[in-house]
Amino acid sequence: MGPDVSAEVVTYFDKDTAVAIHPSDDTFILYEQVPPVGGPHNAIWQTCGFYPQYIFNWHGVHALEHGAVWLTYDPGLPQADIDKLAAKAGQGYVLVSPYPGLDAPVVGSVWGKQMSFTGADDERIDSFIRQYRLNAENTPEPGARCTGGVTWTTDQVPQQNPYIQADSGGDPIGGLTSIDATATAQAGESPDTASTPVARNEQDEQAGS
Repeated sequence: MGPDVSAEVVTYFDKDTAVAIHPSDDTFILYEQVPPVGGPHNAIWQTCGFYPQYIFNWHGVHALEHGAVWLTYDPGLPQADIDKLAAKAGQGYVLVSPYPGLDAPVVGSVWGKQMSFTGADDERIDSFIRQYRLNAENTPEPGARCTGGVTWTTDQVPQQNPYIQADSGGDPIGGLTSIDATATAQAGESPDTASTPVARNEQDEQAGS
């Protein structure tokens, strides 16, 4: 089964913190943790799987809300190591994407929690996935879909520095105040009925539209 990693995981907040907050427009959302582990997010989640390019944080965070594990890796890793991480995305509810500026070769994030890893061969990665993927005690919406969302990538470098709120006691977590947000869409709602996304689908780009 592998080692218990719970003692090594950094906890920032619980599953009931900053849940169900979707921007009312295409607001660029900033996060207090980099990579983010929760907070305001776009109304459409990122489809779980492997992405060789950056994804938008606010779609990745929505996947975390549904119970996904997000593995971000240093883009400079050898291709063989990237391939090992990509293979982990095949089990469902695992999101893998590059993220520059990490403090470790690989960082694993779930809602409210995060852990650093020494590389693709770190055996604790699999333990982290087993312990936190679809974990009902840790996940705001466990079992909500991690398919049928967006599959967008971007050349835009994701947020590099943590957002610091002017009011440390403010709510919600992230670069929005509650007046700038709307209630969540239903977890099972089709993406095309949710709010306008922040970028074009990569399939549209391939089609030249």
